[in-house]
Amino acid sequence: MSFFVYMLASQRNGTLYVGMTDDLLRRIWQHRTNAAPASRPAMR
Repeated sequence: MSFFVYMLASQRNGTLYVGMTDDLLRRIWQHRTNAAPASRPAMR
């Protein structure tokens, strides 16, 4: 099984998101729609 390591940057505030997934398109959709709890920014 293949996995992807990804890094996304918020255009709004520059926050970086790093993760891994086996379904890159689904994971990007989850980040854009806040469909998964892990797609919210980490506490600082």
